[in-house]
Amino acid sequence: MSSGGLIQVSIDDNNKVVGVNTADGIWTTTLGSSNWTQLPGLLVQVDTKGGYRVGVNRAQQIFRWTNGNWAQMPGQATWISVGGDGDMWCVNQGQSVYHWINGNWTLVPGNMVQVAVGNANNVYAVSAAGSVFKWSGANWSAVQTPNTNIKQVAVTGDGSKLAAIDKTGGIYVRTATTWATLSGALTASVGISNNYIVGTNTDQRIYYKQLTSDAGRFACKEVNNQVTCVSTNGDNPVLFETEAQCKAFVSDPGTAKWSITAAPSGPLASLVDNFVRARV
Repeated sequence: MSSGGLIQVSIDDNNKVVGVNTADGIWTTTLGSSNWTQLPGLLVQVDTKGGYRVGVNRAQQIFRWTNGNWAQMPGQATWISVGGDGDMWCVNQGQSVYHWINGNWTLVPGNMVQVAVGNANNVYAVSAAGSVFKWSGANWSAVQTPNTNIKQVAVTGDGSKLAAIDKTGGIYVRTATTWATLSGALTASVGISNNYIVGTNTDQRIYYKQLTSDAGRFACKEVNNQVTCVSTNGDNPVLFETEAQCKAFVSDPGTAKWSITAAPSGPLASLVDNFVRARV
């Protein structure tokens, strides 16, 4: 891959990342590692969860990972998702939704452009208008989101966390029924595990952030004309230029900074601090 980076990524609850690049190459790694492995085949979108992997290629053919290679499935799709229990859903170019049942694709009511499966009881989808829905078993129920301009959603294998990005790059995470807005921007794709959110921007760089709540662990304090987030549990203090940045960190359901992982083509020149980049 000449340019490095990925255009779309997915992550499972063991923090295994799978993604595709602009040449349709498929790459995988464990989050935080700089060692990527290229998988056989060519795909434009991929999803992974519970050891399962599925994807679609540029011809909208559907594949699933079987015995170390991609096996073609019937039908055509523009987006496919798999749950931690192996439950599979897809949408096609006509925005029709299908559920894999007993070895066949079964048409489901509704029109969607993207689908995300945690498991059979946690299936979410996004409409062309940017609204989010959850499958109830018989129909789609609207899910309240921070705005109605959602581009993509992702869900953990147990359904406990839902991530969303909007069409301007806004990033949101829902735990139970509460949504939080994360700092930064992801404009291309998003994935979520129980511990991390991962995503890509149109610059093809891969960002990730730990999902451990810092709320209540830090307090803002000015020391020698510098605003400091002072830890209440022994962590190192974190310095910020403004009080607003400090307060944003205290309320953000993640660590202070986004990290960037090395691209599949090899380690980047440096693993830079993308706290500023992610906010651009």
